[in-house]
Amino acid sequence: MAVSPAPAVASDQSTYRIVGPAPYFSATIMEGPNPRGASVAAPQGKAVILIDPKVMVDLPYLEPFVLAHECAHHVLNHTSPQGLLREGHLFKQKELDADCWAAHTLADRGEGTIAEGQIALFLEQTTPSPGPRYPAWRTRAKRMQGCMDGTIPLPGPRE
Repeated sequence: MAVSPAPAVASDQSTYRIVGPAPYFSATIMEGPNPRGASVAAPQGKAVILIDPKVMVDLPYLEPFVLAHECAHHVLNHTSPQGLLREGHLFKQKELDADCWAAHTLADRGEGTIAEGQIALFLEQTTPSPGPRYPAWRTRAKRMQGCMDGTIPLPGPRE
């Protein structure tokens, strides 16, 4: 999935429509234009996942993985009171932690093939990473595999 270095969430959420509850965490999924493809928000303390449906095409494992990854940002306390992803100096680590939580959760629910599909997608990428602030694709894939097989422990919430 291509991720651009755009604002953390789409600024005008009035163009979004509610899709339903997230499958891995108590959050509401909303669809609409999103320059990042997918992101998290927490307006008034309510967990929201903002998805651009245009990025969820032709890959059956992409949408469930992205939803699990975005749920992880809520579970791991990566959102601020303003609802934006806390992007500070730990941004790369938070992305790796969200990947790990998602891969582990999917495998634990018997949906490991979804995480394996995402790992394969990461390994197929021809650029080193999705952007300068993001971890390398191969690093993400290796960490996800370790989280699925138990050699890397499940991350906990970060401040």
